[in-house]
Amino acid sequence: MREAIRRLLRHGAGSAWLAELFGLLALLLASVGLYGSTAYAVAQRTSEIGQFGRLGATRLNVLG
Repeated sequence: MREAIRRLLRHGAGSAWLAELFGLLALLLASVGLYGSTAYAVAQRTSEIGQFGRLGATRLNVLG
């Protein structure tokens, strides 16, 4: 009986470790995706901010 319980617990620990690994991988991929989309949006808006500045907009107008 003790051996069966040990096997069951060992199997559960392996499954938990695998679930943790996949969870960390999902978190990493989500973080990279969020960073990429934010960087892309900022790169797109940077040229717009420069154009507003050239047209004479104040910092407060650009932020708005």
